[in-house]
Amino acid sequence: MSEICQICGLVKELCVCETIAKEARKIRVYTVQKRYGKNITVISEVVAMRHLLRYSGVDSARQFNDRLIARMQGQRAIREYLEEDYE
Repeated sequence: MSEICQICGLVKELCVCETIAKEARKIRVYTVQKRYGKNITVISEVVAMRHLLRYSGVDSARQFNDRLIARMQGQRAIREYLEEDYE
């Protein structure tokens, strides 16, 4: 009778515990609050794309914030110019 692996319960010849241990990777779990009626496929694609961008070194949140601040400052300059124009 063949020996049985204590970890996975398979016969030693079929045991894959060492292979799984070599290929073990960390898994990130995200919790997304979803409103009723929103498309979960689109939400999951956004989360996946954000993860890939972050993995490649792109910080999309920081880029968005920088663009937003620049736009707000530009609108502020226009507003100040229009307030000074008394004609």
